[in-house]
Amino acid sequence: MVHADHLDTETWAEGDTDYEALDGIRLELESLYKFLVEKPDTQLSGKFKSWKKLLINAIEERDDF
Repeated sequence: MVHADHLDTETWAEGDTDYEALDGIRLELESLYKFLVEKPDTQLSGKFKSWKKLLINAIEERDDF
């Protein structure tokens, strides 16, 4: 079993292969992003606000390609 972590957002996943573990992280991050963007910042605690900002910035940088 392969384990993958995204330490900045405390997400993790496991899979039989590296690909499956990384794909699991992708799915976890997508789910977290969708959850966070639906919530106003006033409903989020400090670490969730931080994660929201991190994910939004990462997506905006990706869109610049």
